[in-house]
Amino acid sequence: MGARRVRHHADAAPGDRGLGAAAVVIDSAPTEGVRVNPLSRVRSLFPALKNPGNRHRAVGFTPAELHYAFTNTLTKEESQKVYDRSRRQASKCGPTDYHEFDGRSHWTCGEAGWEEVADYALDWALRNAR
Repeated sequence: MGARRVRHHADAAPGDRGLGAAAVVIDSAPTEGVRVNPLSRVRSLFPALKNPGNRHRAVGFTPAELHYAFTNTLTKEESQKVYDRSRRQASKCGPTDYHEFDGRSHWTCGEAGWEEVADYALDWALRNAR
């Protein structure tokens, strides 16, 4: 088993509907052992992967890159609105953090000890919510 990743970002409002003040992503990586990388995935990740200096950094997308990687079920006009809204939110971003829990599998939320992950995420969100 490897380490499981937990990313945190304050001020993230799910769907921008005022439903939250912080977001926590648990296990935001493909399952270990899955080596299939279709060209579409490589193209989606290229903005971050093209520069080795981007490792462990947030990387912005252009409107076209965002549309291809994330908002491809929206029209170009709707995607542009999402891009504009995310740029406004990024300018007032709160803290972003990264934490690894050693020895956890991709079933981290269902396996024994999940409470440690949940408690860590909740404590972080409560400390950083605005």
